[in-house]
Amino acid sequence: MYDRKRNLQAPFREAAGKGLPTLTPFRRLSTPSGGCEGMPRMSDKDKASGIREGEVAIELPKQFDASVYFIGRIHTPWKKREDCPKTARESDAVCRIEVDPRWAAGLKDIESCSHVVVLYWMDKARRDLVLQVPRHYGEQRGTFALRSPARPNPVAMSVAKLLRVEGNTLSVVGLDCLDGTPLIDLKPYFASTDAEPGATVGWHGKKTDPA
Repeated sequence: MYDRKRNLQAPFREAAGKGLPTLTPFRRLSTPSGGCEGMPRMSDKDKASGIREGEVAIELPKQFDASVYFIGRIHTPWKKREDCPKTARESDAVCRIEVDPRWAAGLKDIESCSHVVVLYWMDKARRDLVLQVPRHYGEQRGTFALRSPARPNPVAMSVAKLLRVEGNTLSVVGLDCLDGTPLIDLKPYFASTDAEPGATVGWHGKKTDPA
């Protein structure tokens, strides 16, 4: 059952960081690694925290700049990160978006939309990485050049096909997140203004999957 008091009032209520979880900063060592030019050698602690060779983390700011209301929860078939599809378009699984009853009136007329933009908070992701080495590519990239969930503010976005609306629950296809992921917002998808057919990502076009 969705716990409104715990999930809506507690997260990010105060910018001073009352009760908010923080990640342990990545401890950079002065000895360079022979395997990655200019990168620090990783300690066993760093490896255990999930940082790959070539990835760099920074110390996070001492406090937050804004507050966020989680307006619901997303229910998917995936319980572990490794089970999630690489991208939302890879799966045809039907997922449920459960909007908290206090926001239910905001769903008026959403059933007329064929697709919705779903914004959600990847609450299990790291927030301190600035350089990453995605498992599927094996090359170092800046966080803001990637769609990785690991980012300062782990906001994810998917365009999902809306199948039906039942009360405060939406059934959709086109999500890639863990079961129980917090929902931030829903917006109608406008193909006329949201699509940009000429958009490119240069590094992705040139990539070759590692052996």
